[in-house]
Amino acid sequence: MKNTNTLSAQEVVAHLRRALRAEITITAEGPVPYKGEAIYEMGDWRVWIFYYEGRLDYCDRVSAPNGRAGGYADWADTNGDGNPVSLLSTEEALALERIFNRAHQPHQLDDACDPGC
Repeated sequence: MKNTNTLSAQEVVAHLRRALRAEITITAEGPVPYKGEAIYEMGDWRVWIFYYEGRLDYCDRVSAPNGRAGGYADWADTNGDGNPVSLLSTEEALALERIFNRAHQPHQLDDACDPGC
């Protein structure tokens, strides 16, 4: 019997795609790690992303405000679902990585436009 408190990989993918459509705000804690975990507030969800060699690798765990959560082990054996990051297209994953990188450098968003824009 499936635990209904566990967020499925598909639910997490849907939330990641909301970020891609700029429907939710993303904030980051600390710098982008070369190897290790970064934590993001994505709307009202908290998302832990693992980086390898400075690149987005996989989603480690997620918690939603309603108390539901999911993690790497939950998604490892879910009838082919797999990790939420691996369920994104290559283009989506690269775009999400760029969004996460910008979230680590919010001051650069303010400076991105020159005086003529």
